[in-house]
Amino acid sequence: MILVVLINEILKLIETFISFWYKDIPKHFWQNFLELFDGLERKFAVRITLENIFVPLWQDYSLLGRIISFPIRISKILIGILIYIAFFSVSFAIFISIEVLPIILIYLSL
Repeated sequence: MILVVLINEILKLIETFISFWYKDIPKHFWQNFLELFDGLERKFAVRITLENIFVPLWQDYSLLGRIISFPIRISKILIGILIYIAFFSVSFAIFISIEVLPIILIYLSL
């Protein structure tokens, strides 16, 4: 009887751990990821820059203002996209590492 209760409790703990590790952690991780990505978007404004790519900077509609604004906006878009790619790559690597960690630890302990 005691052995059955003990095994039942161990199985509940394992179920709780699996639910926490593979359900709750990813949810919180990706919520934080989206919040940080939103902050990056506010900082680099790639979407808004893409929408206004042909609008001259500082409302300078002279020929020189139009010529100068296009390369500046293109470089801002490219830099922003590179930072987004780096941020996503690092975040994805961290996420995969977190999710695989219990499997690796179980394998190493055997």
